Amino acid sequence: MRYVHPDDLSLVLGSIQNAIEKKPESIEFRLVDLDGTTYYVQTSCKVLLKDSKIVGVTGILSDITERKRIEKELRESESKYRTLFETTGCPTVIFEEDLKLSMVNHEFEKISGYTKDEVENKKNVQDFIVDEDKERVFEYNNRQKAYPNDSTRNYEFKMNNKRMDAINILATVSTIPGAKKRVGTFLDITDRKRMEKALQEKEMFLRQITDNMLYIIARIKAGGIFEYIGPSVRNTLGYDPGKLEGSSLFDLVHPEDLQKIKRIYKTAAANKNSVSVEVRYKHANGYYIWLEAFGKLLVDDDECPIGAIISARDITARKEMEERLKYLSLHDGLTGIYNRIYFEQEMLRLQNGRDYPIGMVICDVDGLKNINDSLGHRFGDILLKEAAAVIRKSFRKSDMVARIGGDEFAVLLPGCDSDIIPNSCRRLRDNIAASNSENSQLNLDISVGYAVMETPGDLVQLFTEADKNMYKDKVLKCESILNDHCSPV
Repeated sequence: MRYVHPDDLSLVLGSIQNAIEKKPESIEFRLVDLDGTTYYVQTSCKVLLKDSKIVGVTGILSDITERKRIEKELRESESKYRTLFETTGCPTVIFEEDLKLSMVNHEFEKISGYTKDEVENKKNVQDFIVDEDKERVFEYNNRQKAYPNDSTRNYEFKMNNKRMDAINILATVSTIPGAKKRVGTFLDITDRKRMEKALQEKEMFLRQITDNMLYIIARIKAGGIFEYIGPSVRNTLGYDPGKLEGSSLFDLVHPEDLQKIKRIYKTAAANKNSVSVEVRYKHANGYYIWLEAFGKLLVDDDECPIGAIISARDITARKEMEERLKYLSLHDGLTGIYNRIYFEQEMLRLQNGRDYPIGMVICDVDGLKNINDSLGHRFGDILLKEAAAVIRKSFRKSDMVARIGGDEFAVLLPGCDSDIIPNSCRRLRDNIAASNSENSQLNLDISVGYAVMETPGDLVQLFTEADKNMYKDKVLKCESILNDHCSPV
């Protein structure tokens, strides 16, 4: 409204309000340029809709300064008006109180296809208006006659030419001062109407595409504010699109992913490139889902970032499957503890780390083969599960317990001092005894060996040493059993 002439401001605001109330009308008003030059313009306001909601008002301005100048001169000098009437660049007519056309100019001849002789004092205004617009135009006409200073002077209708082609017309009708005649100037807006229709159809076509996509489609401003977000967000995230528009795309990012996403966004804006990212986003019901998002940067004519187009899809099921596969690849399927693959990965990781001294405990379930052969593998599996639970219970949470073979278990103890492993092994034997007390049928027995490496070295050697010590423990048990059987009665 900065350039609208102060005297015309209320008129413009009233037209906008009428457009919002679905009473479109054409108006003319003055614009004042920065250098003080005043221009007359003509426009017809229409509302912009999105999801059946009004989001703005649009209007196409036509410069009518020259026409206004001509109208003024017509009022000022009757002697000059014939010349001006004929030389104006707009189709112009003069009609009587009964709507008979008393004068038309050359431009009207061109637009209508009729000659002056065929029209002047022979045809009525209504002869040119298409049937569906006649009643509305006559309402404008009657009101203007009754209230010449307080009525609509600009309106649109369709006009039939001589070939009966319908032409879209924007008309301006004014009463000639001191006479009952009125002058009407016509502007052919057929091309504009065609462009408006094509634009609406294209917008509807694009809207149908975005509204029916499974992906979330959104446009953000340079600061990460949602400018538009498609309705598919309702199915994916449970939000109404209108409630998200105006909010920041960072608001719903999982706290653990937030800094990563901000860093990626900043880098993409600086490098003007597209990005792809996986991120956890908050659902309307409070939980988080995984989205795979693709961002295409938007720039202005000066190559400055002005926002981005984002498409995103729900990949929660895929991420859960990936996590499940990752879990299965690193865990023992029977006992649920880590497997040999993860154990060897941890050995390599700790070997070059700073967690020395590092301890290692090797455990072997005694008599598993005999149990499988005599009681069956089902009973053997129960024994292995109990062994895993007892071992896991006996060590620190920071210690890594793995099943590395059929009846073999290993424990890695990073950052352990001289007392930690002996104390853990004592807890293990106590827990074995407690398990056997509660489950007398299992008769769990585990051979245990351990070793400690004080300074960085090859952890394979540590494993070998702990494994040898485990076999020493197993041999000592066997010798003890033999001695018990061979002792005199």
